[in-house]
Amino acid sequence: MKTHRHLFFVIIGLIATVAVIWTVAVWVYDPNPPGPFYDTPKSMPGPPGTIIRSEPITEPSVPGADVRRILYVSTDQNDHPNAVSGILIVPRNRRSHPAPIVAWAHGTTGVVPGCAPSLDPQQYIPRTPALQQYVDAGVIVVATDYAGLGTEGTHDTHPYLVGPSEGHAVLDSIRAAQHLVDGEADAPVAIYGHSQGGHATLFAAELAPTYAPELRVMGIAAMAPPTDLGALMRADNAETPGIVLTSLAIVSWSRVYPDTPASAIVKARYLPAVENLARHCITTNGQMATIAPSVWVLRDNYLKRDPTTDSQWAPHFAPNTPKTILRSAPVLVAQGLIDDIVRPQVTERYVQNECDGGARVTFMQYTKAGHFNVRDLSAPAVAKWVLARLAGDPVASDCTTQRVTTAP
Repeated sequence: MKTHRHLFFVIIGLIATVAVIWTVAVWVYDPNPPGPFYDTPKSMPGPPGTIIRSEPITEPSVPGADVRRILYVSTDQNDHPNAVSGILIVPRNRRSHPAPIVAWAHGTTGVVPGCAPSLDPQQYIPRTPALQQYVDAGVIVVATDYAGLGTEGTHDTHPYLVGPSEGHAVLDSIRAAQHLVDGEADAPVAIYGHSQGGHATLFAAELAPTYAPELRVMGIAAMAPPTDLGALMRADNAETPGIVLTSLAIVSWSRVYPDTPASAIVKARYLPAVENLARHCITTNGQMATIAPSVWVLRDNYLKRDPTTDSQWAPHFAPNTPKTILRSAPVLVAQGLIDDIVRPQVTERYVQNECDGGARVTFMQYTKAGHFNVRDLSAPAVAKWVLARLAGDPVASDCTTQRVTTAP
């Protein structure tokens, strides 16, 4: 009987381990070196939005458009100049001049150089929802990598969920598109993003009136955006995806902010596993390397204190949590109601606060969508809404909520 019981627990352990590996294997891979295109010049050639270099991309192609990899000037969270990479997709048939510009902000890909979507052209198409819909409408699409994923970032790290850095990268990608494509100054602009990109989108909207007041931002669309970072971190750090994303944030912030050592909140024996997770990139079809053991180990209560209450870490949550009422342009928020990473109730609180403060918010709730598939499920409706804003159509009312029942 004792042998059978021991065998039972061994089998259960193996099943659980395989489950963890299967969960993570489909979206983790090792980064490749970025290459000379992504090298940061010793001095920047101009103000934010200035093109440092660009090159054409022919494979894969986007029907009806020319695609370029770009490197442009931006500024970091401390307003210091930096270099940021991205992708620019320009329709050959632009129906108006200036042509509208849509900036796409992608979801989490990692925190180390080598995790930029522009490094792998096979990734920018699936990571840019409704891309063809925008191209067919004659809209220019620019997709930032953010700082530190292709370029060197802060201490060779991407400032992950650091709002000002993300927001600057998004806004300066629009300026870069205007500089590279003749005659597109004063173009109507919209911004959309998913997950981390939703966070970047909200920060870009907050910062635009002061950082880039010349941009005509007509609409903001955020899909599953992290808003209350403290509440989400407390809710997510016990499940596999949450462990991975929290580890990325811990490693990134510990380098971006000198006063937030990882050792202040992570138990010493788990620090190597946290660091190991942050050395990998995240995609939808990557290969599993050495990450599964790290996730398995960290399920054993790896934090020694709550980062949101730690005296060193807590002060950095408020500056990186979207909080300014977005009155400058209409906002669309899309949220899956079975999302176990960006919790629906957290997003609902954010939307309610925005509405109470006078923002014009369209809130779309997808009853059968989780965190990842809400991006693709909502993409057609988001694109329709964005194109209407770019055309100057008014929103139906100041604040509305729509429930969408769609099979996952």
